[in-house]
Formats: sequence, C-alpha cells, structure tokens
Amino acid sequence: MKNNNAFNQVIMMSQTPHQQTLTRVRIKEAFFQKLDLNLKDAGTILEAILDELVHGITRGEYLKIISFGTFLVHQKKARIGRNPKTKKEALISPRKSVSFRSSMALRRRVDPLGSS
Repeated sequence: MKNNNAFNQVIMMSQTPHQQTLTRVRIKEAFFQKLDLNLKDAGTILEAILDELVHGITRGEYLKIISFGTFLVHQKKARIGRNPKTKKEALISPRKSVSFRSSMALRRRVDPLGSS
C-alpha cells in the first residue's frame, strides 16, 4: 500500500525533538517525493483534499478519517461572559466551533507506551 505508507511518513515528519510545524509545503513535498508527482500536481491534490475537508466541515458534516480522527461542528449557545480585566459582563453571541478528537490509532502512534 504505497499511499498508506506515504501518509504514515507524512505523519512521522512532524515528530522531531524541536516540534517543527507540519505545513502545506512539507505535505506537498512529501506527496512529490513519495508518490512520484511533480510539485504542481502534488499541490493540486493537496488543495483538492483540503477543500473537500473544509467544505464538508462548513456544511456541518461529521468528518471521520479512519486511523486519524474525527472533526465535529458544535453549535454554541449565546451566553454571558466577563472581561477578566474590567470584570464587566458582556453577551457572547451564539457561534459554531470545530473540535477534533484523535483516533485511538493516532494516539497509540503519538504515545506508544500509552500513559493514559
């Protein structure tokens, strides 16, 4: 499974002692190297994947990527908040937020000893 192996190597690229950031450029370069694509095609594929993920999330769809995790959209209700400096109350309007829950497979890869 060449594609799964490439995905695993992209995930492993971010595991360094100095916590590098896994950027679009680095993912595009991984596609280029591992899938024998030119950089333009690698960028096009990456953007198509990200666009589809974002569109699904913005439509409120439940987004589950096996062995990676789940993205959910939550509708938060209006509430009263407080400014920590002035202690003045203010209305916080209703809004949507996105949460991510990592899969057990991803958690095992991040922490193989399973401390939790």
